Amino acid sequence: MSIFQILIVLILAFIVIKTIYRFIKKDFSFWLFILMISFWLIICLLVIYPEILSYLSSNLGIGRGTDLAVYLAILAIIYLIFKYNVRISHLEKKITQIVRNNALKNAKNPQYEQNRDNSRQL
Repeated sequence: MSIFQILIVLILAFIVIKTIYRFIKKDFSFWLFILMISFWLIICLLVIYPEILSYLSSNLGIGRGTDLAVYLAILAIIYLIFKYNVRISHLEKKITQIVRNNALKNAKNPQYEQNRDNSRQL
């Protein structure tokens, strides 16, 4: 195993430990935990045995294993961009609705008007 592979495996081990720690702190669900651990272990396996990726790429008609990894990474990044874009749009709509409801509620509240007038006098 090369120095690069050892370094990447150590980094992946740190990521797996950090993922386990975050799962224990209940930062995410069990199924997300399983998905994340599986992903990092598969990456670790591909780093240790790069010929697996070369075999898969040759069967898919892609020249090198590295090219396959890059293509998959680009697809994953594009998917995540779209996913988070939808999530942000949804949150913006929720925030707008909450602010509108709060503004309407406070505008109709006579106590709010009285407090506002009293604060102006100070």
